[in-house]
Amino acid sequence: MTKGPTRGSLLALEREIDPGRRRAITRLGSLALWAALSTLPFARVRARPDNVTAADAARHDDAPGPGPVQVGVDRCPYCSMSVIDARFAAQQVTVGGRVNVYDAIECLVDHVAGHAGPALSTGWCYVADHAASTRDAARLVSVHAATVIHHPRLRTPMGGGLIGFGDADAAAAFVAERGLRGVQAWDWDALVARSGEQPWVPAL
Repeated sequence: MTKGPTRGSLLALEREIDPGRRRAITRLGSLALWAALSTLPFARVRARPDNVTAADAARHDDAPGPGPVQVGVDRCPYCSMSVIDARFAAQQVTVGGRVNVYDAIECLVDHVAGHAGPALSTGWCYVADHAASTRDAARLVSVHAATVIHHPRLRTPMGGGLIGFGDADAAAAFVAERGLRGVQAWDWDALVARSGEQPWVPAL
């Protein structure tokens, strides 16, 4: 019987990956490996330092905090769709205090990358913590504190397959409960850099 990967072997593999690669994928084992993988459930996809200038809009130390998300009322400035499920929502708060609410994380990322919608002012970016939110109420966390996972089978409002979590353990539990394989965990800079090559929203 072939033994599954251990945490040590995964850490060794992670050290061998070229930090410039943004599409590194690691497959989760069976649920029996959950205890071994709980602290390292995904490949971390990170952007190179020279590819993150588009994400500067989310990098201020004096962040005022997110505003409210109003399901059925807020309209996404990127795709013009109404927010229908707060668990997938995202938000940008401008320096002037304007609150832009997005119906999906992929819309916010593509907007920051400059694909469509009105010009985006400098500000702070947040995503819903899926585990701590409900369909009607979002708990928002900074994009730099969040764990954002991607999988093509994840059904999100705009089809990008991105879901945010307040911590990696909650994301790992979500993945394990659904038996998903090939899940990626992206940091904010890598999400924006990838959008510069190919938008997360399949079609606008």
